[in-house]
Amino acid sequence: MRFHLPQKNFRRQGFTLLFAILVASLLLSVGLAILDLTVKRLTLSAFGRESLMAFYAADSGAECARYWDLKRDAFSTTTVFSGTMTCNGQVVKDSNGQPAVLGGDTLSVFQFDLSIPGGQTLPAYVEVTLEKDPVTGRSTVSSRGYNTGVATPRRVERGIRTEY
Repeated sequence: MRFHLPQKNFRRQGFTLLFAILVASLLLSVGLAILDLTVKRLTLSAFGRESLMAFYAADSGAECARYWDLKRDAFSTTTVFSGTMTCNGQVVKDSNGQPAVLGGDTLSVFQFDLSIPGGQTLPAYVEVTLEKDPVTGRSTVSSRGYNTGVATPRRVERGIRTEY
Protein backbone atom coordinates (compact mmCIF):
# COMPACT_ATOMS: atom_id res chain seq x y z
CA MET A 1 0.00 0.00 0.00
CA ARG A 2 1.28 3.44 -0.93
CA PHE A 3 0.74 6.63 0.99
CA HIS A 4 0.31 9.93 -0.75
CA LEU A 5 0.80 13.18 1.09
CA PRO A 6 -1.27 16.13 0.07
CA GLN A 7 0.60 18.76 -1.98
CA LYS A 8 -0.43 21.66 0.21
CA ASN A 9 1.60 20.34 3.19
CA PHE A 10 4.81 20.48 1.16
CA ARG A 11 4.14 24.07 0.16
CA ARG A 12 3.62 25.17 3.75
CA GLN A 13 6.87 23.63 4.92
CA GLY A 14 8.81 25.48 2.24
CA PHE A 15 7.15 28.76 3.17
CA THR A 16 7.98 28.27 6.85
CA LEU A 17 11.63 27.70 6.04
CA LEU A 18 11.74 30.80 3.82
CA PHE A 19 10.03 32.88 6.52
CA ALA A 20 12.50 31.64 9.17
CA ILE A 21 15.47 32.58 6.95
CA LEU A 22 14.04 36.06 6.33
CA VAL A 23 13.44 36.68 10.06
CA ALA A 24 16.92 35.43 10.96
CA SER A 25 18.58 37.64 8.34
CA LEU A 26 16.57 40.64 9.52
CA LEU A 27 17.62 40.06 13.12
CA LEU A 28 21.24 39.60 12.04
CA SER A 29 21.13 42.87 10.09
CA VAL A 30 19.74 44.77 13.09
CA GLY A 31 22.37 43.23 15.36
CA LEU A 32 25.21 44.16 13.01
CA ALA A 33 23.90 47.73 12.72
CA ILE A 34 23.82 48.07 16.52
CA LEU A 35 27.33 46.63 16.75
CA ASP A 36 28.57 49.11 14.14
CA LEU A 37 27.06 52.05 16.04
CA THR A 38 28.58 50.84 19.30
CA VAL A 39 32.06 50.50 17.80
CA LYS A 40 31.85 53.99 16.27
CA ARG A 41 30.76 55.55 19.55
CA LEU A 42 33.52 53.81 21.49
CA THR A 43 36.10 55.03 18.97
CA LEU A 44 34.74 58.57 19.15
CA SER A 45 34.78 58.62 22.95
CA ALA A 46 38.34 57.27 23.03
CA PHE A 47 39.41 59.98 20.56
CA GLY A 48 37.76 62.61 22.75
CA ARG A 49 39.66 61.35 25.79
CA GLU A 50 42.97 61.39 23.89
CA SER A 51 42.24 64.88 22.54
CA LEU A 52 41.54 66.13 26.04
CA MET A 53 44.80 64.64 27.29
CA ALA A 54 46.70 66.43 24.51
CA PHE A 55 44.96 69.72 25.29
CA TYR A 56 45.76 69.44 29.01
CA ALA A 57 49.38 68.71 28.12
CA ALA A 58 49.54 71.87 25.98
CA ASP A 59 47.90 73.89 28.75
CA SER A 60 50.39 72.54 31.31
CA GLY A 61 53.29 73.55 29.08
CA ALA A 62 51.98 77.08 28.58
CA GLU A 63 51.32 77.57 32.30
CA CYS A 64 54.73 76.20 33.26
CA ALA A 65 56.54 78.48 30.80
CA ARG A 66 54.60 81.49 32.02
CA TYR A 67 55.35 80.66 35.66
CA TRP A 68 59.08 80.26 35.08
CA ASP A 69 59.18 83.41 32.94
CA LEU A 70 57.29 85.68 35.32
CA LYS A 71 58.27 84.29 38.73
CA ARG A 72 61.80 82.98 38.15
CA ASP A 73 62.99 85.01 35.12
CA ALA A 74 64.24 81.77 33.51
CA PHE A 75 63.92 83.19 30.00
CA SER A 76 65.93 86.39 30.33
CA THR A 77 67.39 87.55 27.02
CA THR A 78 70.58 88.75 28.68
CA THR A 79 71.52 85.97 31.12
CA VAL A 80 71.41 82.16 31.08
CA PHE A 81 69.25 80.55 33.76
CA SER A 82 71.58 78.65 36.06
CA GLY A 83 69.07 76.45 37.90
CA THR A 84 67.20 73.34 36.90
CA MET A 85 63.74 74.03 35.58
CA THR A 86 61.03 71.52 36.41
CA CYS A 87 57.48 71.32 35.14
CA ASN A 88 54.93 68.95 36.60
CA GLY A 89 57.65 67.20 38.58
CA GLN A 90 59.75 66.55 35.46
CA VAL A 91 63.04 68.20 34.49
CA VAL A 92 62.55 70.08 31.23
CA LYS A 93 64.70 68.83 28.38
CA ASP A 94 65.90 70.05 25.02
CA SER A 95 65.23 68.22 21.75
CA ASN A 96 68.20 65.88 22.43
CA GLY A 97 66.80 64.73 25.78
CA GLN A 98 69.33 66.71 27.83
CA PRO A 99 68.35 69.21 30.55
CA ALA A 100 67.41 72.40 28.71
CA VAL A 101 69.64 75.48 28.86
CA LEU A 102 67.27 78.42 29.08
CA GLY A 103 67.68 82.15 28.73
CA GLY A 104 70.42 84.20 27.11
CA ASP A 105 68.53 84.24 23.82
CA THR A 106 65.22 85.44 22.42
CA LEU A 107 64.06 81.87 21.71
CA SER A 108 63.84 78.99 24.17
CA VAL A 109 62.56 75.50 23.34
CA PHE A 110 61.95 72.72 25.86
CA GLN A 111 59.83 69.62 26.44
CA PHE A 112 58.74 67.43 29.32
CA ASP A 113 56.59 64.39 30.08
CA LEU A 114 53.47 64.60 32.15
CA SER A 115 53.13 62.78 35.42
CA ILE A 116 50.41 62.39 37.99
CA PRO A 117 50.77 62.54 41.78
CA GLY A 118 52.60 59.47 42.96
CA GLY A 119 55.24 59.67 40.24
CA GLN A 120 53.49 57.69 37.51
CA THR A 121 54.43 59.06 34.09
CA LEU A 122 51.68 59.40 31.51
CA PRO A 123 52.30 58.79 27.81
CA ALA A 124 51.44 62.44 27.11
CA TYR A 125 54.14 65.02 26.66
CA VAL A 126 54.50 68.65 25.67
CA GLU A 127 56.84 70.76 23.55
CA VAL A 128 57.07 74.46 24.40
CA THR A 129 58.60 77.35 22.48
CA LEU A 130 58.96 80.70 24.22
CA GLU A 131 59.96 83.73 22.19
CA LYS A 132 60.80 86.95 23.98
CA ASP A 133 61.08 90.38 22.39
CA PRO A 134 64.10 92.08 24.04
CA VAL A 135 62.84 95.57 23.21
CA THR A 136 59.25 95.38 24.45
CA GLY A 137 59.68 92.47 26.87
CA ARG A 138 56.60 90.75 25.44
CA SER A 139 56.64 86.97 25.47
CA THR A 140 54.93 84.53 23.11
CA VAL A 141 54.46 80.96 24.29
CA SER A 142 53.56 78.25 21.80
CA SER A 143 52.78 74.99 23.55
CA ARG A 144 51.99 71.75 21.69
CA GLY A 145 50.62 68.85 23.70
CA TYR A 146 50.52 65.24 22.50
CA ASN A 147 48.59 62.27 23.83
CA THR A 148 51.59 60.02 23.16
CA GLY A 149 55.27 60.48 22.48
CA VAL A 150 55.25 57.96 19.65
CA ALA A 151 54.09 58.91 16.15
CA THR A 152 51.10 56.62 15.51
CA PRO A 153 47.93 56.99 13.43
CA ARG A 154 46.07 57.72 16.68
CA ARG A 155 48.46 60.46 17.83
CA VAL A 156 46.63 63.66 18.72
CA GLU A 157 48.21 67.12 18.89
CA ARG A 158 46.62 70.18 20.49
CA GLY A 159 48.24 73.58 20.72
CA ILE A 160 47.91 76.76 22.74
CA ARG A 161 49.53 80.09 21.98
CA THR A 162 49.61 82.86 24.56
CA GLU A 163 51.08 86.34 24.49
CA TYR A 164 51.73 88.56 27.47
